[in-house]
Amino acid sequence: QRDALRYFYRGATELFVDSADRLNIPGSLLEYGGIEKDVILFAYINFIELWSKAEYEKYISAEPENFSELIQDVMAKRSTDQGNRPPSH
Repeated sequence: QRDALRYFYRGATELFVDSADRLNIPGSLLEYGGIEKDVILFAYINFIELWSKAEYEKYISAEPENFSELIQDVMAKRSTDQGNRPPSH
């Protein structure tokens, strides 16, 4: 499992904001993502994904055949996870 996660996150890079509040994206990541001009930032939990606008639109428009099954699994897990949390006050 550890090896799978290392492979999955192999391109993950921690970025920092410069003194002008800008992010400097390494060229290797821009190239890997096929990003030339327009960028989509997709926030997920505590991560931000950078997408080429064209690739993101292509990905979003192609719903997986088993989407209904996938979302049911996600929601069931989420419901189970929330049931294991202590009540918040």
